[in-house]
Amino acid sequence: MSKTTALNIILGVLAAGLVVILGLLQLIDDPVAAPAPVAPTTAVETTTSTTSTTSTTSTTSTTSTLPPETTTTSSTFPVPTTLVPPGEREFTEVLVVNGTSAGERLPPVVERLRELGYGEVRGVVGAVQAVQTSVYFVEGALPLAQRLATDLGFVLGEVAVEPIADAPPVAGVGAAFVMVYLGPGELPEPPPVTEVPPATNA
Repeated sequence: MSKTTALNIILGVLAAGLVVILGLLQLIDDPVAAPAPVAPTTAVETTTSTTSTTSTTSTTSTTSTLPPETTTTSSTFPVPTTLVPPGEREFTEVLVVNGTSAGERLPPVVERLRELGYGEVRGVVGAVQAVQTSVYFVEGALPLAQRLATDLGFVLGEVAVEPIADAPPVAGVGAAFVMVYLGPGELPEPPPVTEVPPATNA
């Protein structure tokens, strides 16, 4: 290889290297603009749900015709049961008390009981006003009180027959087995006398 040829090769290499260097310098002086950053895009899926509601209203019209209301108030009382038969009327002492302000209440009842043969029948005026007629009895005299109530026309269960401890205070009860405490209102119609009572002292 001649010196001329070697020199040409060297010059060619140097020229190529110079071209490369110049290209690099050009890139440094005029850089390529980097692409602008792109904001990330989030895909939002929107779902619209439409619900159709059908409302059904049912109207029922009821026409009711009721008869006029009638209120009836009545008092009922428990009827004590007993297997002991009542004693003779002539041995039953009775006290009749007028528990109202109305006069002439005592004589009809006292006379009725005497006609039926009850022993000693007395009538007094009570100091306490009664709201209803009640029959009271001493201990052991329940059968006597029940029979006396029916003798006066009362239906057992529709008149109070209670121990004498529940009676209003009355002076002069004495030895009476049964006490009739008269309240307001008409007394029932007594049943007819079906037997001849024994003679008693008025």
